[in-house]
Amino acid sequence: LLLKKLDMNLNIGSLIKRVEQLGYGNVSIYVRNNLTGEYYGHNDRKQEPQPSHAKIAIAFAAAYLAQKGLLDLRKKIDFDPGLDKELILERELADYPEFKSKNQFDYGFLQRLMIRDSGNTPTNLILKFIGNGDVYEGMKTVNRVMREINLGDIKVEAPYNRIFEYTKNTATTEAIERLMGYILKEEHL
Repeated sequence: LLLKKLDMNLNIGSLIKRVEQLGYGNVSIYVRNNLTGEYYGHNDRKQEPQPSHAKIAIAFAAAYLAQKGLLDLRKKIDFDPGLDKELILERELADYPEFKSKNQFDYGFLQRLMIRDSGNTPTNLILKFIGNGDVYEGMKTVNRVMREINLGDIKVEAPYNRIFEYTKNTATTEAIERLMGYILKEEHL
């Protein structure tokens, strides 16, 4: 729908202005020429809610910790809906029936749900796993990893279990682009 409203012959600056005029809110963009290093940014260093992008940082942090021998990604992740009730986003139970009863999960399975489906319950379980049983320690650990790799603008400040509270998970577009570059180049891994 948005693309139908836009004239694709606009330059980037005009495109951003037009999107904002259409009422889509603030626009943040970061375009980089990987050969020359040149880039164009618009609001690219503005801290904004980016809860789904923060999930990429969570997956990266798990791989980073595993590479350093601090996290065993082969270890099963225990789940008990009675004990882990605060980690469940109720509206996801229809999509993920495996979260209705006690279960053990492989990290890879939860990571796929977190990244592919942007699942919040799997994200919380991964944060709990990273935090050695404590989702808040997991968030602190992810933030520590992001600071270690000079991406402190990516912040995981709330679990993914309450509607809109997870919008406290923020990042800059520039930091997310740099994280994606690390992933593509396998830096820090």
